[in-house]
Amino acid sequence: MIPELTNHLWQSTLFALAAALLGLVFRKNRARVRYGLWLAASIKFLLPFALLMGLGNSVWSSLAARKIALAVVAPPVVSVAIEQVSEPFSSSVISAPAASHPANWLPLALFAIWACGFCSVAFMRFRGWLRIRSAVRASEPIDIAVPVALRASSELLEPGVVGFFRPTLLLPDGILENLSPPQLGAVIAHELAHIRRRDNLTAAIQMLVEALFWFYPVVWWIGARLVEERERACDESVLNLGNEPQDYAEAILNVCKLYVESPLVCVSGVTGASLKKRIHRILADTVGRDLTVGKKIALAAAAAFALTLPVAVGILDAPQARAQSADTTAAAFEVASVKPDENAAHYRGENIDIDEHNDFYTGTGLTPRYLIEYAYGLTSNDQLSGGPSWVNSDKFVINAKSDDTRVAKWKGNRKLKEANLRAEIRSLLEERFQLKVSHQTKELPVFELVVAKGGPKFAASPDTNDNHHNDGHNEGDVEILDIKNEPISDFVQELSRQPELAGHLVIDKTGLTDSYSFAWKWTRQRNSAQAVADGDSTSAPPSIWTALQEQLGLKLESAKAPVDCIVIDQIEHPTPN
Repeated sequence: MIPELTNHLWQSTLFALAAALLGLVFRKNRARVRYGLWLAASIKFLLPFALLMGLGNSVWSSLAARKIALAVVAPPVVSVAIEQVSEPFSSSVISAPAASHPANWLPLALFAIWACGFCSVAFMRFRGWLRIRSAVRASEPIDIAVPVALRASSELLEPGVVGFFRPTLLLPDGILENLSPPQLGAVIAHELAHIRRRDNLTAAIQMLVEALFWFYPVVWWIGARLVEERERACDESVLNLGNEPQDYAEAILNVCKLYVESPLVCVSGVTGASLKKRIHRILADTVGRDLTVGKKIALAAAAAFALTLPVAVGILDAPQARAQSADTTAAAFEVASVKPDENAAHYRGENIDIDEHNDFYTGTGLTPRYLIEYAYGLTSNDQLSGGPSWVNSDKFVINAKSDDTRVAKWKGNRKLKEANLRAEIRSLLEERFQLKVSHQTKELPVFELVVAKGGPKFAASPDTNDNHHNDGHNEGDVEILDIKNEPISDFVQELSRQPELAGHLVIDKTGLTDSYSFAWKWTRQRNSAQAVADGDSTSAPPSIWTALQEQLGLKLESAKAPVDCIVIDQIEHPTPN
């Protein structure tokens, strides 16, 4: 959660700096233009770019090319929107010595600090609102012809507008006797400008931003700029109506002498912002220029760019982009043979071999369950459900060949090659096994792979070629896994298949981004008790939990996460060749 927040803050800060630069460009234009820029910078804090990027992903997914994109990469196995700090451990009990870890209290402590600050700011705003409500209730109507309700209040400190959609203009008691008619008219014109601009509504948005991000100085800086440009925009409106600058300036000064400046940010008053600068501008009768056609186009282009950039990034970030979509068009084997495996009892487990030319595939001992899990990139037993019992028991031999022209396009690209194989197996399942599936999201217990104290005990692989392998074999009770030039994401898939993890999915939380080469070994946990009984525990490698930490500097932590699961809706025995 903290990295996401940090990312959002620096993006919003860059947006605010861009607004400041545009403000310099439009410094000689009307204040309402600059006010709009600062308001956009404030709203940006409520609108993470991630939402717009998600919109771009949704747009891409809704296009006709969605089917092509899904053929490249299997559906994501895990979709986590917010890190769950309230449930750091799985509710299921897994008998493994390394599965229990002390809770990480840092997120909770930071949340508690934020909550205290949020409540403090919200309380101050609420107290100000109570004062406003009390002033309105105690006020008396004034018989002056204005287009809004006009009332006199003994509790208000200066003229101000109260309310969002049915605003009321409140004047302090005695102000009618202390201001001349031209001065009073200028003050009322100022407040009516606030009403036309709906400044109280936009001020409420800024107050929400300040409450949520009270710890971030940039939001308070934006708030100060908003107040300054808001008052300047109203000053320009008053002068445009033909009020004399001298009368207007004297009205403001008299209000300041007779009343104190209102501390209530919920009220749009007349004495806000830098008073000295305002008086100088008013007396100089300085009114900003209207936007030229060129500046209007530039402003519109900047707004369009700010909105469309994250959407475009989201579209480009959709599964494997458009450049690869052509490579998976009609992803299906050129020829394929599917037969019952009569020799399945003579060898251990399922296996898929790819010949050196990367166009011919041989699979032995393959159950439909294994094929479905491989085709959809599933790594946890809990991710696949439904179907008849023979899905888990019947075994088949598959010999298949890919189209030569398709192979030439993705040859040398390991990721694209594997994605094509998964897509081709999905097509094979749909055609020969009449497979139909649906997706469900379930909250499942998972393991998070994290870096242990002291850091990882392996380095990035110097091999930059696509030469990689994942060689797993056993020597009695000892399992050996040799990883060469593979990313951690591939390693966690192999971890998820280990029986010690009870079929739970492993999620990569290491933050390691390179490819790595290492070898490690462990003793199957189901045989550990027997090894101790035989007095041979010292010579045997440790359990998978201990081996991860001692040999690789990694460890597994229990958690829960929403996981994308596959449900078999229909499957039949394969049609004859």
